[in-house]
Order: sequence, then C-alpha cells, then structure tokens
Amino acid sequence: DGTAAAVGDAAGAVRVWAAPFAGPGRTFRNAGPAVDDVAFAPDGKTLYTLAADGSATAWDADSGKDRRTLRPPAFAAPKLGHTGRLAVSPDGKTVVASVPRQATWAWDAAGGEPLWSMLPWAGSDREVGNAVADARPAFGPGGELFLGLVRGQVGRYDARTGAEQKVYPLPPNRV
Repeated sequence: DGTAAAVGDAAGAVRVWAAPFAGPGRTFRNAGPAVDDVAFAPDGKTLYTLAADGSATAWDADSGKDRRTLRPPAFAAPKLGHTGRLAVSPDGKTVVASVPRQATWAWDAAGGEPLWSMLPWAGSDREVGNAVADARPAFGPGGELFLGLVRGQVGRYDARTGAEQKVYPLPPNRV
C-alpha cells in the first residue's frame, strides 16, 4: 500500500521502514538463512520473506511477529548460488516462489499448505518440460500468474492450481 518498505539481507535480517522511510527501521530477524526476497500482502498487514532454503515466512508487518513458516516441497529446495523470487496474489490468497531454471511452487497464504509445484524434470506434482520459470513471478490484475520461461516465452497460469492457461512467445528483439 506504499506506507512501508522492506529488505532482507545475507545474514537473515529483515529490515522494515514506515513512511517517510527515515531512521534505522525495525529488524524482524537476526539469524537464519539469507533472505532472497520480500513481498507485502496487498493489504500491507503481512510481509512475506523468502529464505535461501526455499521457505517463506509470513510476518505481522506492524509487530514483526512470525505468523507462520511456509515450507517448500523437499525436491524444490534451491541450490546454492541461485536466488529465489517471491510474489503475492492481488487477493492475498496465494504466495508463489520461484528459483530461476529450477522450480516454482505455491502456497495457500491463509493456511500455509502447498498448492502446486513445477520442475523442469520429473519429481514434482507434474513435470513441465522446459516450462520452468526464468524470472520473477508476477501477478496480473485479475490474479493470473505470469512466469518468464526458459525458451523466451511468457506463460500465464492459474495461481491456485498451477494449470497453464496460455504461453505467449516474445518478439525476437525483446528488451
């Protein structure tokens, strides 16, 4: 909602600042795996952090209280040297994590249960061949999930089921 900013670091600390973004901010965590990415829920009340081990933590954005930890599927844990990315759906119901060229998975935000996963090889709920994310997951205004794919395409998916809706080829001279 634009009233707060957050950043995570390699030591596992999460810093949050309230507008006007002055001063040292608040620290939510001082130990644990590196924080790869952060994302606020649309209502601004929950901050999600994605750790280097592929787990996401839901924090109360005001108090810093750890609400729950969302665990990745065992086979989807990121490899060292690969940074994960995180996105929250516009309705706040789905949290999606992606590690470029490795795996993409989703959780139900309310209960923390895994919803689906995608890998470029066998072993996930479904094998998706070359359709593995190569960029940050992003949501459209209607809640559809968009992923940049390794073959120079963008895929549109149902965020709750992971079902592919359409693949769009990118022009050859894309930016």
